[in-house]
Amino acid sequence: MDAVHAAGSSIVVQLEHTGALSQGNRFKSQNLAPSEVLPKGEPLAFYGGAESFSTPIAATKEDIEEVIRGFVASSVRAKSVGFDDVEIHGANGYLLDQFLTDYTNRRTDKYGGSIENRIRLLVEVATAIRQAVGPDFTVGIRIS
Repeated sequence: MDAVHAAGSSIVVQLEHTGALSQGNRFKSQNLAPSEVLPKGEPLAFYGGAESFSTPIAATKEDIEEVIRGFVASSVRAKSVGFDDVEIHGANGYLLDQFLTDYTNRRTDKYGGSIENRIRLLVEVATAIRQAVGPDFTVGIRIS
């Protein structure tokens, strides 16, 4: 951080949760997603992927709260070590994008169905991060 700042630049960290696309995770035996929907595409051996994705488990309310806490804790740590900004990764099929996409999000609760509901988790993550890091720390969102 010091070298980047000494060169007159700023540095951003991108925070992500891969959700159903997680590969080779030695800490979890099942992947988390909005719904139990098999992801499209093929895993990459480079990331420890198997021959095909497995069907993920649908996130519970407690899982969703843990996801929010994880993004917040990571943002607070990023700020504390000198990053200038954080970017929430809500694209490319990762977990927040999975909530946005009607193919992977077949929920019938407040996180599924309408666009307003499908965007809810991303808004909750961004709002919680903003509250935790304060107004003078940039919080960006990558979507596609």
